[in-house]
Amino acid sequence: MTAVSGPSSSASQEASSSQALHDPENDLSLVRRILRLPPLTGLDDWGIPPDPTGPCDAVIETKLAQFHALKDNSSNPKHFNDSLMSNRSFRNPHLYAKLVEFVDVDERITNFPKEVWDPNDLDEEWFADRIGAFAFECIVQATLFTMLHSLRALVSAVVQIISRTFILRIYFWCPKRRSRKLVRSNSRRLSRRRSARRLISSVQVRLR
Repeated sequence: MTAVSGPSSSASQEASSSQALHDPENDLSLVRRILRLPPLTGLDDWGIPPDPTGPCDAVIETKLAQFHALKDNSSNPKHFNDSLMSNRSFRNPHLYAKLVEFVDVDERITNFPKEVWDPNDLDEEWFADRIGAFAFECIVQATLFTMLHSLRALVSAVVQIISRTFILRIYFWCPKRRSRKLVRSNSRRLSRRRSARRLISSVQVRLR
């Protein structure tokens, strides 16, 4: 008889495939494969030297054995990182600079060759003081531009007010001046008519 694949066999296959996908070892290998850097041309294993073949230093072995014994102590286990974190001096924010100075290491050094990355190849514009000076210049220029724009708007407003006032004065001043001229001309005409009438009346009186 031939075996018939039913729902139970398909479910078992799916369970086995899901277990294979969620296997911690497979996940770890996948993460390592993703995080693995591409090889560098001309360098084997990214320039990392091979494992030493000679004997290890006895002082280092003694220190490591002591640390392992303190960590594996069942009654009072002590870890180096925990002891370091509980120390008050470790919480000092200036401790990093002191450690770098004490160990005498270059914190900007890299394993890449200088033609790939040179930490000392820095431009002057990259430093904080130059960036601050450039930002200050930008702020000053923006402030001056804003002040000039405000002054220009103020001058234009003053010019508009003066021009409108001048136009209004001309508008209200011209009719008055014209009326004064008309009054003067009318008064002159009236005076001339009166003088002519007086002259005519005096002549008529003399003729009588």
